[in-house]
Amino acid sequence: MRRASILSTSFMPLVVKDNVMAAFAQARPSLELLHLNALAYDLSCYQTGLPSLVSLATRSPHLSDLRTVQLVVRPEDVEKLPLEPPNLVHGLKAVQVYYGMRPDVYRLIHERIFPNLSQEHNVDGLYHD
Repeated sequence: MRRASILSTSFMPLVVKDNVMAAFAQARPSLELLHLNALAYDLSCYQTGLPSLVSLATRSPHLSDLRTVQLVVRPEDVEKLPLEPPNLVHGLKAVQVYYGMRPDVYRLIHERIFPNLSQEHNVDGLYHD
């Protein structure tokens, strides 16, 4: 499987956490496209954060299209980040987050997870999809 879209709705809520993403990345090393979408107003279904991104950077070297609803950035996860990106030649150019990323979060992801990101922020100063 090279493409995956995970959809959560109010009728069929799916809870996607970092451990789920780690298992998914390990099971699908040839993954090229991953879209996490929500058609519900309850964002608690998506609790993916920096550990999810590290798993994808480590285990999904061909990933070139990543979209998610939100990123949960916890201080304890920032402390556990590798000092160097796990895959210096990873080809991912953009992490598209529906609700946007603050510039400090973007820099953190660029410097310590996906070194080849090349996004520009919007007028509101956030990095959007």
